[in-house]
Amino acid sequence: MADFVVVIDAGSSGSRVHVFRFKKKQGQHGHELDIEHFKQLKPGLSSYGGDAESAARSLKPLLDYAARHVPASHHRETPIIVRATAGLRMLPGEQSHSILNAVSRYLHTNYAFKLSGADHDVTIMDGEDEGTYAWITINFLLNKIGKPASHTATTVDLGGGSTQVAYASSQTGGTTKLKLAGETYYIFTHSYLGFGLNAARSKITHRETGEPSACVPVKDRAADFTSCRAVVQKFIKAGFSAVKVPSDLAPAGTRKLPIFVLSFIFDVASQLGMQRMPLRDGDPQMILVHDYFTKANQICGMTLSELNTMHSTAGPFSERSDDVALTCFDLIYIYELLRIGYGREQYEVMHTGQVIHVNQHPVETQWPLGAALMLA
Repeated sequence: MADFVVVIDAGSSGSRVHVFRFKKKQGQHGHELDIEHFKQLKPGLSSYGGDAESAARSLKPLLDYAARHVPASHHRETPIIVRATAGLRMLPGEQSHSILNAVSRYLHTNYAFKLSGADHDVTIMDGEDEGTYAWITINFLLNKIGKPASHTATTVDLGGGSTQVAYASSQTGGTTKLKLAGETYYIFTHSYLGFGLNAARSKITHRETGEPSACVPVKDRAADFTSCRAVVQKFIKAGFSAVKVPSDLAPAGTRKLPIFVLSFIFDVASQLGMQRMPLRDGDPQMILVHDYFTKANQICGMTLSELNTMHSTAGPFSERSDDVALTCFDLIYIYELLRIGYGREQYEVMHTGQVIHVNQHPVETQWPLGAALMLA
């Protein structure tokens, strides 16, 4: 068992390093997370395009950070993986291949971490793996790993380039078998490439071309809430209707397993102060599907001038780093994605949060912990 695992998440908008330290559970199956160290930087590897060597060197601050947080005596026994996600998946084939090769050479040449020497040290991670790892992360942090599948949570992750769902199902040809903490799970996961928030923004709001969009306000005119919803609904139905999904293992008397939502679904809610505090200390924050509709109704009725004024006023919205003009679209897209794409109920309580605390340390609710657990 590895005491330390290093995972680099090379996402579409930036790269992040996670250094995990584990310890074996006393007298039980599985591991305990002792601590996580985390650092991020922008831009992502995909922004370097044809300059593969610069892409590789861009990871130096993250790799140096990992080297400082793993004792030198443990470097050679500490596995490290680099996983690129949707941003690199959408580059022309040769460019992404060149970047991966350059990163692999840079790692082998400059650092003493444990590498298998095979192609899977530095790879583009497919969306299904991303969904599976996110499922492991959330259920581990919620102390559900090792319990029956009907006690687990569904995860829905909305990244920049894709969105993923993962949940426990019956064994079928489309499920992945996982053996964790003495329990066997069959996980259905699917990634919808091109349906991440940034990808959807590009396709629907015409932000690259500057064409008018019903979803985007201008200085003295609000967005068109009804027309924007219609465009978003059509876009989501076209991508989701083609995928046949199995039922989850919800206990009798309940329609679906509880859900934990990640990434942009949390970020957009957080920027607008939409989260509800948990009923018990230590539980994740909550939000209703319908909260996105309610907030969209309000935000989509504001002109760009009014939104800019709100953004310059102290409060959660002032922290929004994304284009203020896209706020209406973001809310409508997340609402319709959850409602139509993933079939969630209007007033369903969803759990969310950027971190969950373990041993009084914040741990990110992202796929890297799940990947690390598979290596530990």
